[in-house]
Amino acid sequence: MRSVLIILLLFSLKSFSQTDTTKVYFDRQWQETIADSAHFYSLRYQLNDSLWQQNDYFINGNIQMTGTCSDSSYANKIGRFKYYSEGGFLENEENYLSNGIVNEVIHYYKNGQADFIYKYNSETGKITSRNFYQENGEESAFTPPRYSGGITKMKSYISSSLRYPTEARKAKLQGKVLVKFLIEKDGSISELSVLKPVHPLLDKEAMRVISKMPEWIPRQRDGKPLRIYFTLPINFKLY
Repeated sequence: MRSVLIILLLFSLKSFSQTDTTKVYFDRQWQETIADSAHFYSLRYQLNDSLWQQNDYFINGNIQMTGTCSDSSYANKIGRFKYYSEGGFLENEENYLSNGIVNEVIHYYKNGQADFIYKYNSETGKITSRNFYQENGEESAFTPPRYSGGITKMKSYISSSLRYPTEARKAKLQGKVLVKFLIEKDGSISELSVLKPVHPLLDKEAMRVISKMPEWIPRQRDGKPLRIYFTLPINFKLY
């Protein structure tokens, strides 16, 4: 009788320590939904006293992500998270420390070679190093964006295009407007914004001059164009 009680007690404790798997459905925007409208689903369960497992899947059953969290709300990531394409190949890995800060991110090519590796400071979370690779494993080569014709041509364009606003001149407004913009893959300019304003009249003129700029030679990686943000000062000075 005692043996039976011990067995029943052990079975009861084992059953109590196990956590049932929870299945949650999500739409394409990762908003919770019902099964009939789902594009993803997630299986979640407790691994031990301090870890909860989360496995996300495409609706066809292929794995989309796998990783562990330190809380039952699955808000605090810890350890290595792996993200997969719908076709089944590993796309990204992220490694999280116990303080919730990511300390490494790796993106992969389809052949399994690392595309780039970012490492982060374990206390501040800021990037400490970036390494980029070609599909054959060799390090990538980058060329910075360049204005067609070089700096001399760019200065000539700005000086010939800049029109000092009459009201700004009368008010003796001066200063250096810092403009941020995106150099597209084809060398065109978009997404202009003023990072360091001086006065609305001068800011507007600086934006106009840069928006009319001829196309740039975009940044390149291994001979392929990339989009990149660039900042440029436009100086307004009265003589």
